Amino acid sequence: MKKPNKLALLLGTAALSLTACSEGPSLLCLETSDSNQYNEGMCYQISRGDSIDSLYLINLSFTEEGSDMETYDITWNTKLKPAYFTLSASLKGKTVTTVSRYNSRIMKVNIKGTCEDPTATYGYVKVRSDAFTAVSKRAKGVYYIFGYVSIGNEQGLATKPADIPNE
Repeated sequence: MKKPNKLALLLGTAALSLTACSEGPSLLCLETSDSNQYNEGMCYQISRGDSIDSLYLINLSFTEEGSDMETYDITWNTKLKPAYFTLSASLKGKTVTTVSRYNSRIMKVNIKGTCEDPTATYGYVKVRSDAFTAVSKRAKGVYYIFGYVSIGNEQGLATKPADIPNE
């Protein structure tokens, strides 16, 4: 191989490895619902068919270890774009169309399209750090946060599994 080709290949490989690491850590900290109210043990179920789904991403309060005060992992930023919100591969065919901030801890997301995988049973709404500000210690340095959704024939609330699978 000629020297310029080797150099180009080496630089291309180095650049690719840097982009693979640039996403950083993530945190599954969002609950999903069909309203701005959290329903314990439930999650939003996205319709498999051609539909428009409206779901809420809810950041619940919790007590950090070593503290008596309740806190939140994140607060939603005021300037938001649908591009900050993506869907996991199991939801291929669906796209985020609009997002709106309900308040500093609740976000409404509208999704449209048809799920291409007829056997998919769950997925994730993935939110880039441009959409939020980290508040808790565990959210500091996180590049993505996730919300778990069920996939089924009907849209609405569904029972959330006890053990959420990793993406």
